Amino acid sequence: MPYILIEGYECERCGYRWAPRNGTGYRDEVDPRTCARCKTPYWNVQRKIKRDPERRAARFERRVKESAAVA
Repeated sequence: MPYILIEGYECERCGYRWAPRNGTGYRDEVDPRTCARCKTPYWNVQRKIKRDPERRAARFERRVKESAAVA
């Protein structure tokens, strides 16, 4: 059985891959506005790097101490 290559899109957020509905290929078309699965308009933009977990934990602990001091 022969294989064919279908050109399409891939969401940078959720990883979903889909082909355009009209079947003409993505090179002749304007990019879709949203991801077909998660509906984000930022489907072709990579996420920003997440913060360091240790720094995040320290910030959380500081907030807990501040709220305990107020109460």
